[in-house]
Amino acid sequence: MALNNQNDSVSYDLSYLTELSGGDSSFIQTIIIQFIAEAPTVIHTIAVASSEQNWDELAYQIHKFAPNLAFLGISDIKEEVNKLESFSKLHTDLEAIPQLVDILEQTL
Repeated sequence: MALNNQNDSVSYDLSYLTELSGGDSSFIQTIIIQFIAEAPTVIHTIAVASSEQNWDELAYQIHKFAPNLAFLGISDIKEEVNKLESFSKLHTDLEAIPQLVDILEQTL
């Protein structure tokens, strides 16, 4: 079940979450509500870590956040999230990180 939100800015697919929950709509709703509530704070923390060049914190936050995107089938920014985690973890291509964080912020 691939769906687009009203603004067509983020595609999501709840198939995995539906399968994981055994079709439990209450569980699915809880996960979605939790994501909506927590994502802005996590994204802000990621942006701060990037601006402070705290690569280890950035890698940690992205690593924690990525499974939430997978659960909700948000794959539009999968490549960017993978790069963010890799670059910050390995301390490579650091000049690309601010733009990747911007993409994450604007997409979500």
